[in-house]
Amino acid sequence: MCLRERNNVYTFKYDDTQATGFEGSTTTITVKGNDTASIIREGTANSALSLETNKKHFCHYGTPYGDFQIGVMTHFIKNNIEKAGELALKYTLDINSSYISDNEIILKIQDFNNI
Repeated sequence: MCLRERNNVYTFKYDDTQATGFEGSTTTITVKGNDTASIIREGTANSALSLETNKKHFCHYGTPYGDFQIGVMTHFIKNNIEKAGELALKYTLDINSSYISDNEIILKIQDFNNI
């Protein structure tokens, strides 16, 4: 995993594995404050999700079987990276207003002060 910070915008980049189901892809999570974030996946799977607290965005989601538009409703972004090395994102996905899944990402950075 690679972590970068510039002007209070944090960027995490990692290679996906078979465990995530996206082996061969690279995921980049960018977060600014507690209001906005993005999740971009490139490689064998391609997607660009925009997350903004309490707002719904329509985003591109690519799969090996085809591309489609997906609704992303963000419930919260808890950005505690600077103080504790932690980030939590919670959002719901839908297609054509039909519920797909609730998702939560929790990143905990070990030895944050040495990055």
